[in-house]
Amino acid sequence: ENGGNGALVQRLVDGGPAASSGIAPGDVITAVDNVPINGPTAMTDVLVPHHPGDVITLHWHSGGGDRSAPVTLGDGPPA
Repeated sequence: ENGGNGALVQRLVDGGPAASSGIAPGDVITAVDNVPINGPTAMTDVLVPHHPGDVITLHWHSGGGDRSAPVTLGDGPPA
């Protein structure tokens, strides 16, 4: 968690949709489809109605500033 200001990215699936969009560990996801994210629980809540193949727009803050990109959701990581 990032003090209520987004969801901190801790790890990514190599070659997965988020990694391919330019998100990296240490970045902070601040919104999904313009819905503010105030922590990991909010991120989960926003993603629940979506399915693999849906396209969402992620907004995040990285060391290079604020960015956004469309991301096509994939299957979740293996359990």
